[in-house]
Amino acid sequence: MASLNFELVSPESVLYFGKASMVLLPAANGELGVLPGHAPVVTKLNSGIITVFNEHNEVQERIFVAGGFANISETGCTAMADEGINVKDIHPDELETYIADMYAKMDAELDKEEIENIEKSVMIAKAKIDLFRKLKDISKIK
Repeated sequence: MASLNFELVSPESVLYFGKASMVLLPAANGELGVLPGHAPVVTKLNSGIITVFNEHNEVQERIFVAGGFANISETGCTAMADEGINVKDIHPDELETYIADMYAKMDAELDKEEIENIEKSVMIAKAKIDLFRKLKDISKIK
């Protein structure tokens, strides 16, 4: 079976590097499947889950991304995520505590930019929790 090279990076680390038979991306206009031989395209990524399939078309990895961009070519795909974490490393209880801490910080006197950063962090944490629970409900967490 044909494969493509897939690389997913965030500002902090390389989240995935290897071969895949297919990659599903949370693209700006909906979920986008990338197969070997895909037409070249650059697309914006929404917050969501990137799913990587192995040579047996089984789910190999599920990685939450908080937006970014993907560059797709006939031989591969490179995704640059604003933030990313493997779904199996998401812990909803820790995120709930994090959200509560962020809201507590908003009680202090902050400027507009600090408040916007906290709101963005809370939104991303809530999205992680929602996606984790949806996947767990349908028994798809690897």
